[in-house]
Amino acid sequence: SEFYITNISVREIPGNHLFQATSTARPLLSGRRNTLTYTEDFSNGIWVIDLSGAATLTKTIGQADPFGTATAVRLVASASPGSWAGFRYDAELTSEQVIRSAYIKSNTGVGYSMYLDDTIITLSADTEWHRYEVSESQFSWGTRFQFAVNADVTVAFPQMEFGTQLTT
Repeated sequence: SEFYITNISVREIPGNHLFQATSTARPLLSGRRNTLTYTEDFSNGIWVIDLSGAATLTKTIGQADPFGTATAVRLVASASPGSWAGFRYDAELTSEQVIRSAYIKSNTGVGYSMYLDDTIITLSADTEWHRYEVSESQFSWGTRFQFAVNADVTVAFPQMEFGTQLTT
């Protein structure tokens, strides 16, 4: 049987989104919220490195995040043709409608193409922080940052929420 992706959107959301509003409109989860844990502690075992072929990935925790604290992780990937390097949250396969986001910046000013979850995004070609989001309704391997090219990025505050809109 064939598998088709039918509902994906990617857009950058400017502004400060660290603090999340809650709503009583979603009684199942008692409000909209980030369902990921350890999003400021990338040393936790829930965050794992996946490699294929001759790829390598180095993570450096304790990097400056968009708000000046040391909670981000730097990911330096080396991927030859046919290989890939990934860093992912190891506990949240889902087949529900979710929206995921993260603050990501290129450390070199290159606009890398990379996977944010199961969607390819292209980073802004600068060294500034940007918040990227993807909305997915198909089966998903979860929150991940994956590279099929050499890349040097810093990631902060990954988030996954049920539904189609991010909290602010």
